[in-house]
Amino acid sequence: MILFRVDGNERIGLGHMMRCLSIADALTANGEAVLFVTADNKCERLLTQRGYGNAVLHTDFSDMDSEVEQMLSLIDQYRPRSVFVDSYYVTENYLRQLKDTIRLIYLDDQLSFPYPADVVINYNIFAKADDYDRLYRDADIVPQFVLGTEYTPLRSEFSHVVPHDQPESAQKVLISTGGADPQHIALSMIRSIKDRRQAFSRFAFTFIIGGANADFESIRALAQDIEQVNIVYNVQNMSQLMLRHDIAVSAAGSTLYELCACGLPTITYVCADNQIPAAKVFGEKGIMIDAGDYRHNDDFIRHVFDAVAALAEDKALRNRMASAAVRVVDGGGANRIAKIICK
Repeated sequence: MILFRVDGNERIGLGHMMRCLSIADALTANGEAVLFVTADNKCERLLTQRGYGNAVLHTDFSDMDSEVEQMLSLIDQYRPRSVFVDSYYVTENYLRQLKDTIRLIYLDDQLSFPYPADVVINYNIFAKADDYDRLYRDADIVPQFVLGTEYTPLRSEFSHVVPHDQPESAQKVLISTGGADPQHIALSMIRSIKDRRQAFSRFAFTFIIGGANADFESIRALAQDIEQVNIVYNVQNMSQLMLRHDIAVSAAGSTLYELCACGLPTITYVCADNQIPAAKVFGEKGIMIDAGDYRHNDDFIRHVFDAVAALAEDKALRNRMASAAVRVVDGGGANRIAKIICK
């Protein structure tokens, strides 16, 4: 058995949970039992739908040191092969106490401190061995490092996708603002489309609304009066949805790697500090257009839609972006991580 210690809620979104679910699916396909351990029951329904058990600690997800004794008790109860941790709220003390008991794997994308673990995984496009060498220069525990986009844990549906040819003029735009969208970006964008209907008349916008988005009812009510806006949620086949569109707009989270697998030209943006490195590298490499940081641009919504309009008319640029994107991931990352976990 593998224990996954991960959370998802309206404050931190669902990105951590979704990438762990992809890895869990790969483990299950290889005959490994999986149990999810969470601070609260916010994701219990999602986990049940996906066929996984959920041990709820009833603790504060942002104070992980307070749950150490409960985690050690669960480890003693289930005797797992490994514990897989994915949280920005881990401390050195927390990881050390778990590692003293069990083989520990940590999923990282922040390089906050030298994590005392057996394996550290960073699948992001900005992950560099030199950065970890510097981080662990004086550390007493040096883990195995698993780095690079070949380990991006996408769902199996992204393994064999075939991107469509780009049209002369793009019209179908897919917009993803994350699982929680605490800055209400989707709602602001839809209001902007309503205010500028004439300017956007040739576009068809599809908004993916995450399960933790508190604006869901307001968004649905507003979208009913706007012909060119479609709202989707609880998407069962994300790859097929992506392939039906010409351009995407997405926050710089894990969704970027799914968009790469689909070869979808993407305008990305930042709405949290941990998204800055990915947006920067994707933009510098010409794989995506970096629209900047939502939090530092009062005219951000207009800026993004201007970028959409420009990209829609530049087929050559869209083709270059699509070709670069599909070289980033191959869809096999979750299986590669599963093999490392079971090693």
